[in-house]
Amino acid sequence: MQSLLYIFEINIICFIVLLFIFNYYNYKTIKRSTRERIFNHILLLSIGLCFFGFCLEFLNGKMFNLNHLILEIMNSLYYLSMTMIGYKWLNYVYICTFKEDLQTKVKRLLQIPILILMFLILTNHFNHFLFVIDSNNLYHRGMGIYIHWIISWFYIVLATIMSLYVTIHTKSKFQKKEILPYFYFVIAPIIGSIIQMYYPSSASFQVGITISLLMIFFNYQNNMIQKDPLTGFKNRQVLERYFDRLITPYLSPLSIIMIDVNKFKRINDEYGHLVGDQALQTTATVLKNYFIQNHPSSDLYRYGGDEFLIVHHSLDEQELKKIKQELTQEFQKLDMPYSLTVSIGYSCGNVYSEETIKKVFQEADKNMYKQKN
Repeated sequence: MQSLLYIFEINIICFIVLLFIFNYYNYKTIKRSTRERIFNHILLLSIGLCFFGFCLEFLNGKMFNLNHLILEIMNSLYYLSMTMIGYKWLNYVYICTFKEDLQTKVKRLLQIPILILMFLILTNHFNHFLFVIDSNNLYHRGMGIYIHWIISWFYIVLATIMSLYVTIHTKSKFQKKEILPYFYFVIAPIIGSIIQMYYPSSASFQVGITISLLMIFFNYQNNMIQKDPLTGFKNRQVLERYFDRLITPYLSPLSIIMIDVNKFKRINDEYGHLVGDQALQTTATVLKNYFIQNHPSSDLYRYGGDEFLIVHHSLDEQELKKIKQELTQEFQKLDMPYSLTVSIGYSCGNVYSEETIKKVFQEADKNMYKQKN
């Protein structure tokens, strides 16, 4: 009885936490991208996992009509949910890393282990390879449990290796910060899985998954606070906090590039605010692609309205001048129904106080408006 109460408490807490994340996430998200839909699938599968886990422990050993069949179905769904969480997680990490969905051929290859598991589940009633429900309606693992664990962990480990590989090899600080949390996802479920392998009724896998999804949710919330929702760049508040950290007794090199979209009001007036938003997104994409490729350690900010700001620490006057020329050329390549050009100002210097930071900032701002006018 005490063990049942423990399992109930663990599963119900995980169930409530995951349900809260699901409701909050969907309340805040009206138009869902593929990435957001997949995250929803992971949440729903995890909620189902907690529900099945509690029901299985509650019904295990109970003697009433149809319970034997119910236990077989519930265990089958529990096994399948665990594997599908891994598959969906791999898909989610791929989209977050490469900004595109898996190709259809790749998806079909990755679904082969799931099809194998489904075959084992469908035939389990006859051969009891994965599990068996005995005459007393008690659950026992079969030899196939190890195949189930291997299939389930194949996807999560593959996603972890992929995120770790990209984190190590990318030069972009922006991309490193974005991908690194997905590597940490694996830690809690791995610990939970090891515990559950030795103590099948511990519900520790559900706890591990809940902790990891909670971490991803907090990371999502942190991004919502720190990032501009339209462009994905860091916002002005983050920039101001960063400048505060530069106020030290020691000199720190600081390079600032200020960028303003030319005649942005005219774009809004003639084409509408929706097109105006698209112009800002296009500007952000050009800047992001350029700096990831050429100066990956740069920090990109949307300063406000149609103004953007880039911060770097090791660029001299000549390098900043070259960046200005190359960015101007990048915008000239755009094929838009309207003219999308930018004014660029830059400045660099050693800073240690609010006054010295302000001086570098104001000089970049002044140079930008000099070009604009």
